[in-house]
Amino acid sequence: MTSPDREIAAIWLTSAKIARKAGQFDEAYSAILRASELDLQLARIEHARWWWHQGQSRKAIESLQNSFAANIFDFNREVISNNSSNLSLDEVATNSHNIMLGKAMALLARWLDSAKQTSEEDLLNRYKKVQAICDKWEKSHYLLGHYYNRLLEHEESKPINRQKESYLNGDLTKSVCVSYLKSLHYGNKYLYETLPRVLTLWLDFGANVGVVVATKEDRARMTVARQQKLVSITDHVDKAVRKLPVYLVCFS
Repeated sequence: MTSPDREIAAIWLTSAKIARKAGQFDEAYSAILRASELDLQLARIEHARWWWHQGQSRKAIESLQNSFAANIFDFNREVISNNSSNLSLDEVATNSHNIMLGKAMALLARWLDSAKQTSEEDLLNRYKKVQAICDKWEKSHYLLGHYYNRLLEHEESKPINRQKESYLNGDLTKSVCVSYLKSLHYGNKYLYETLPRVLTLWLDFGANVGVVVATKEDRARMTVARQQKLVSITDHVDKAVRKLPVYLVCFS
């Protein structure tokens, strides 16, 4: 697809998005059809959204799943390689990390979660896969961190005797912090949510690292595990903050 085709497709899809949000679904669908002739990947995502915003969650999910089954979002490395001299730096970065596939996968994960059609483990694995495929995409790390944070808050709300070991030993806390800090390495869109949350978790965990909830037999092991997690979180925070512009840290 040439650059002019991509730009024309983007215009059609913008029109489709505006019409969709205005509830003009016939007009939106017509624009999606025009865009699909030029950019099938983006058009398929917009088509799925078209279904979702009409309250057709099952059809929206099926639409994305069918696109995956047809390999619509597969990354064609051969095509990119043959045309690499004509790509801008942004296009090279986007193609190199397969952002389109990541966006589609993240959208499907969010919808499956909203429709209660997946398990906690499956959803976590989906976000991990998005992060692995798009490791230089800020949002991939943010989404994984955000889901870890949901799991963390869920465990916090449980009675102590029902809390998972991954929460008690600090593993969930570390996972939230590491993912959020990685997102900051690639952008600052979520800075005012992620950095304060990381600092709060880090300081709270540090202040309570000696508070161990475990049986007598497991107390020593759990104490060591929590201390190790604190050292690791501190190391990640230190490295991440050093790389951030000073003004971002001061005003976050």
